[in-house]
Amino acid sequence: MTAYVVGRDKATLSPQELREFLRTRLPAYMVPALFVELSELPLLPSGKIDQRALPPPSSEARIAAREQIEPRDDIERRLVSIWGELLEVKGFGVTDNFFELGGNSLVAMQVLARVRRAFEVEVSIRSFFDGPSIEELRQEIAKAKASGAIPRRAPIVPRARV
Repeated sequence: MTAYVVGRDKATLSPQELREFLRTRLPAYMVPALFVELSELPLLPSGKIDQRALPPPSSEARIAAREQIEPRDDIERRLVSIWGELLEVKGFGVTDNFFELGGNSLVAMQVLARVRRAFEVEVSIRSFFDGPSIEELRQEIAKAKASGAIPRRAPIVPRARV
């Protein structure tokens, strides 16, 4: 998620300061991953924001200034692959926050569906939201495997056509 920011009276706040302020008021998944500073918001004749005129955020800006920790095992490598495909982002590490990389709740559900297929474990959406990094997701996968719980799949039963 991207936030477009217009400062008052030439006041500027760093993206980190903005992020910290919003974290005190919003759930983690609603805190924008990227802040784009504009001199003014583009407006339509009706006075509404012209969303089409907003500059597109670059994926490089999302991961700039982050320390990237490479995957340490096969599970983390597979998770990096899953996230990379779904988020369409490259160059992130195992400690990066899913939501700061541009993820949202719908993509999170897709991640968990692929985790279920790839690792044959069930990870709750709640635990993913509480720990939205590959490192923490790997720990949840390890817990699920240790518990021996296998995801239940509803049987596909043919129905008579009417």
